[in-house]
Amino acid sequence: MRAYDMEGVFMRRRGMNFLSLEVPGLAERRPSLVQGDFIVARYARNDARPYQGFIHKVEADEIFLKFDNQFHLNHNDRNQYHVSFTYNRLNMRRLYKSIHEAELLGPGILFPCQSPCRAVKKCPFKPLNPHINNEQANAVARILGCRGVPPYVIYGPPGTGKTMTIIEAILQLYTAKKAANILVCAASNAAADHVLEKLLLASYLIRPSDIFRLNAPSRQYEDVNADFIRFCFFEDRVFKCPPSQALMRYKIVISTYMSSSLLQAEGIRRGHFTHIFLDEAGQASEPEAMVPLSGLCGRDTVVVLAGDPKQLGPVVFCKQADKEGLGISYLQRLFFYFDQYRTGDPNYVTKLVKNYRCHPAILELPSELFYGGELIACKEDEVPSVYNCIGLPNKSFPVLFVGIQGCDEREGTNPSWFNRIEVSKVVSIIRNLTKGGAVSEVDIGVITPYRQQVAKIKKALEAFEMSDLKVGSVEQFQGQEREVIIISTVRSTVKHNEFDKFFNLGFLSNYQRFNVAITRAKSLLIVVGNPHIVTKDRHWDRLLRYCADNGSYQGCPLPPPESHSYSDETKYNEDQGGPAEWGCNQEEATNYNYNYNQEPSEFGLKCGSGVQSAATNNGTKWSEELPEDENLASNNAGIDPEEMPKQHVEERVEQGDVQPNECWTSDDQVHDACPEKFTFPPGWCDVSGIPASGWDD
Repeated sequence: MRAYDMEGVFMRRRGMNFLSLEVPGLAERRPSLVQGDFIVARYARNDARPYQGFIHKVEADEIFLKFDNQFHLNHNDRNQYHVSFTYNRLNMRRLYKSIHEAELLGPGILFPCQSPCRAVKKCPFKPLNPHINNEQANAVARILGCRGVPPYVIYGPPGTGKTMTIIEAILQLYTAKKAANILVCAASNAAADHVLEKLLLASYLIRPSDIFRLNAPSRQYEDVNADFIRFCFFEDRVFKCPPSQALMRYKIVISTYMSSSLLQAEGIRRGHFTHIFLDEAGQASEPEAMVPLSGLCGRDTVVVLAGDPKQLGPVVFCKQADKEGLGISYLQRLFFYFDQYRTGDPNYVTKLVKNYRCHPAILELPSELFYGGELIACKEDEVPSVYNCIGLPNKSFPVLFVGIQGCDEREGTNPSWFNRIEVSKVVSIIRNLTKGGAVSEVDIGVITPYRQQVAKIKKALEAFEMSDLKVGSVEQFQGQEREVIIISTVRSTVKHNEFDKFFNLGFLSNYQRFNVAITRAKSLLIVVGNPHIVTKDRHWDRLLRYCADNGSYQGCPLPPPESHSYSDETKYNEDQGGPAEWGCNQEEATNYNYNYNQEPSEFGLKCGSGVQSAATNNGTKWSEELPEDENLASNNAGIDPEEMPKQHVEERVEQGDVQPNECWTSDDQVHDACPEKFTFPPGWCDVSGIPASGWDD
């Protein structure tokens, strides 16, 4: 971040409360600034005192800033300043605090005790949603019958209705158990809003005054759907957490993982919530999952995790932190270590197997590779008119691989790749699909791993006035679906494969990314790429041969089949059999170089050999209680930069030049965000030098 210090710059007054500053390279995320980051400004004189402000809003090429009132009063647009940027560390401190508190929890709360095993009786109920299936109904019945911790897991592969199951359980608890107080946490603001939206569909069952949507103060008022504002608390268009007396009147509170820390700060005590739901739990790091659990979960609290360990996990950039285990989510750890979850004990987990999203031909391969062939396609096997628009070779097989031997390129010093030949082909396919109105733009999604490819495709589509379809990374599409998905793999140079694998770039290094990419399509999946490159990866090779075997390959000549080793670290769970059908096992995790010196103890996790047990930061021990007002003291306007670090992560990820688990170089700005000599309390991995994942978007 220090590399982006600026000297002799001008700020312009914007209204009574804000100043604006033009930042070169901002559009390319260099620097990658988000709302809540700090700025330090000095008058362009050596003896001038520094003033700290924060970023209120980020636009294409400028940022809006808020400083102390005195600074605003003295400002003149002709003044020159020297400025530097720093990250806001509030959320990182909250993560440290949450994992310290998790260490203090008693046995059997976070992880099941070996004995005695609990027996959860299914509580009979009348479904409020007539469309839930047997597995979903079983999960709801078990949740209604649960009596306290450890967590109950809804294991939901793609398109199996995890959210529908959660909504049914919440509605049943709300209507049948008057003493129930429910907290629902999601990985992002969008996901939390989605839960609220689904609950409002049953508004005839719920009093609006019983629902509260907790937003971080840093979330912009304009970003919230007008229909949801009435469920929020705010003053002067700034979101806030209401007093504890008001909070305790709500029966259902919806929040992101990190925003839930505001509840504890406001005085909500452990055990107030009878049920805590963690949606998309596979995407949250363990420290993030501990934010709502360590401070609010009591022994009688029913904790429900919903997610899929075979889809994208936590976003971790530092390879050392990933090796030490930070890349393992709380959900994954339950499957890695405990037979109750790994073997599918119905007292601990329900697996949803009916997929309502994908055409059977789209679902068959991921089901075989990652879910033991258990997934059942329930979508009608129809043949939409879109199949005729692109000349699909096999009308009964809507998975097409278009082989192109293009050229991957970069521009100047920009590290992101693009492939102009694939861009041309993708745009051509989209134009054919939308011709005659066979499919609308909003029903098409384009997935590609590199920022530059995203930009090139968007620019090409704008030339044809096509701006309503979404183009983005795999991470941007997790949890979403489209009638048609087009994947552009970009890379066409074999020599870069090992580089991509080492830094976890592109599609070829992560089976979870592959799984998410090919399960977003409902009716038609088209892959545009170089078969000679993708065949180097065993999963992509399976997809390539799957299309060829079904007469659904077009383009350049196919390469000969590759012989993939089943003993190296690219070996994944599909060939392990047995318990792996229910999630991940230790052998699978070992292939990802996780440090299994970290074993769960009755109080949490034991450190690996490289992790110290005492945690200090500038002399402050994390065993000491941090006053809540200290957490907000540095924010002049009371804006809590709740989502900052994840935005840094997600924006870099979605732009494509940095992927999850990539190790950034030591001079990259992300290292300035975190403590250099900081260690976790006993039992937790040190994540020094990385931004933890899971902040609101």
